Amino acid sequence: MWWGSGYYGDGYGYGYYGSQFPPSMIVLVIVVLIVGCLFLCCMLGVFWYLYSVSLFLLFT
Repeated sequence: MWWGSGYYGDGYGYGYYGSQFPPSMIVLVIVVLIVGCLFLCCMLGVFWYLYSVSLFLLFT
């Protein structure tokens, strides 16, 4: 295992010394996690809104 700054040939032709994943792979994973969290929040918000509206209609 090589440590330090710079690049090495890891089969893909890119990647930092001492890292397991190529930098672009790490960025991709972070973006996917952020988008996934936003999507889940939006879905929860929609379900909560529908649930609140249905309760309001039931009790009126």
